[in-house]
Amino acid sequence: MLKKEEKIIIILASAALLLLVIWFATRNLLRVEDTAPVVTDAETKYNEADAIGTNDKVLVYEATEKDDIIDIKVKNEHGSYRVYRDKDNNIQIHGFEGVPFHNESMSALMTSLGKPTAMYRIENPSDIEQYGLTTRTLEDGTVKEPATFEMTANKTVTNEKGEQETVQKTFSGIVGEKIVSGGGYYFYYNDTPNVVYVVDTGIEETVLAPVETLVA
Repeated sequence: MLKKEEKIIIILASAALLLLVIWFATRNLLRVEDTAPVVTDAETKYNEADAIGTNDKVLVYEATEKDDIIDIKVKNEHGSYRVYRDKDNNIQIHGFEGVPFHNESMSALMTSLGKPTAMYRIENPSDIEQYGLTTRTLEDGTVKEPATFEMTANKTVTNEKGEQETVQKTFSGIVGEKIVSGGGYYFYYNDTPNVVYVVDTGIEETVLAPVETLVA
């Protein structure tokens, strides 16, 4: 009889020990979750411009679908050009009306400006000139201007009556110099004057490229 009681005691003790281990493990997991940093704004992570290496990206401004883009103006070292939708909603390149364009290149341009993503951001920069975001004179006397863009798109908003309506909104900005590591470019959105972003080098194939890359 004593042996049976001992077995019962051992089983109960083992169960109690197991429950205790589970309790401690659960407590530790909850403690890790409680002490983990809470990021309420994803953009606050991007403070070191040259620390390339993360896959996380944030939108510089609200996303715009390609079908909603109605006009794009670009100015870079190769010249300036305009892409727009005509009265029939067909995409045209100003000066090349009716000429076929590269669908892939046009799609890349619209994506880079319709949904610009930044790897990093620099808040409250002391001087945006150091990032190549202003017109400046080089040591040899050459005047260098940064690339600029302006995109106009249709946006659905809710008016004062609570009704939805379509309005046109313009997004504009500047593309500056390549960062020291070569992994991206400084990017400035005019509606966030206290922030300089860093976008990836894919912008070389869109905003920084000549209009000829669009023409088929």
